[in-house]
Amino acid sequence: MEIDRRTALAGAGMAAAAVATVGMTGKAQAMTQAEKVKFVQSAWLSYMKLDLDAALPHMTDDVVWEIPSGVAGVSGKNVGRQRMREIGSHAHEIYPNGASHEYRAAYGDGDHVILEWTVRAKVPKGDYENEYIGVFTLKGDKIAYIKLYYDSLVVNRLLG
Repeated sequence: MEIDRRTALAGAGMAAAAVATVGMTGKAQAMTQAEKVKFVQSAWLSYMKLDLDAALPHMTDDVVWEIPSGVAGVSGKNVGRQRMREIGSHAHEIYPNGASHEYRAAYGDGDHVILEWTVRAKVPKGDYENEYIGVFTLKGDKIAYIKLYYDSLVVNRLLG
């Protein structure tokens, strides 16, 4: 399923709206596939924009984030919301002037969502631009697993 860019950039408010709703019976209603995709897009955009207080509640306590080689101190398997907070809190050092994030495509199947996006930033060593693919797995109404793919040579050259 592909979601257009305007929908993808709707922001953190959509994450709250896309979470499973509670019906008249008080029981949670499952999210549709489109809602799952929007939920992940919104929660991840909040994280990338370093709005950790908006993003982290949408992740399980034991969320796993696997990052390929390229970024000292964060590459490998990272476990837990607290670890996600630690990584996010140091991103200002990597992107001192901020970064732009543009979703290109989003796909969903069951509890899995795949996002494609581009990150652009001015960094001390030059202009940074890299294509990312993220594979997200949901557990209920939270993100439980994240695996990123990107060009680690670009990361090493400009951010390493």
